[in-house]
Amino acid sequence: MDAPHPAAGHAYPDTERRFHGPFFEWFQVDDTVLNVTDATEGRALYARQPCVGIEASLEFLTKRVRAHGPYDVLFGYSQGASMATILAAHYLANERQLPFRAVVLSNGVRAARGIPPSLVAQDGRMCLDVPSIHLIGTQDIWHQSGLELSDCYDPTTRQVFEHDGGHILPTWPQHDEIYHAVADRLRTLVDRKN
Repeated sequence: MDAPHPAAGHAYPDTERRFHGPFFEWFQVDDTVLNVTDATEGRALYARQPCVGIEASLEFLTKRVRAHGPYDVLFGYSQGASMATILAAHYLANERQLPFRAVVLSNGVRAARGIPPSLVAQDGRMCLDVPSIHLIGTQDIWHQSGLELSDCYDPTTRQVFEHDGGHILPTWPQHDEIYHAVADRLRTLVDRKN
């Protein structure tokens, strides 16, 4: 599904080349984040950004989930991976039961805002009890942040797949082993809960 907010800034150049707008976002950050080429600088800039629209997106998603859920898997790409993490955290903190069985997160960034404080330890770490699959491009400027996002999930139920691409999904058929492994893992998770 599309995020509820029209994109205030530009999409990544690869995204604009491959897809036609309009583009949407889950929350708004300053356009300068998209123009950073140094990963360390980008992470620091992102962490300082106010993320406008998270609360409205969370309300939008919970209404959609209530109306159409439950789901087997929640998939989030880029900002959507952060938003999926925020959504999972809110369900764990407030309702204790998830309306989905697992998350698949691609090229995400650790959520800088929006996580319920009750789930964050004093050292800033969290361990979400949600089976998770992470697809992370080693050439993505947000690679390290994607790894940090995976660290927010229970290490006994998370799987991390790195591919040699950038801020994209792994290409098919070059990375068909990743897709087969993801499909096998999801089948196991869904079958186990039935």
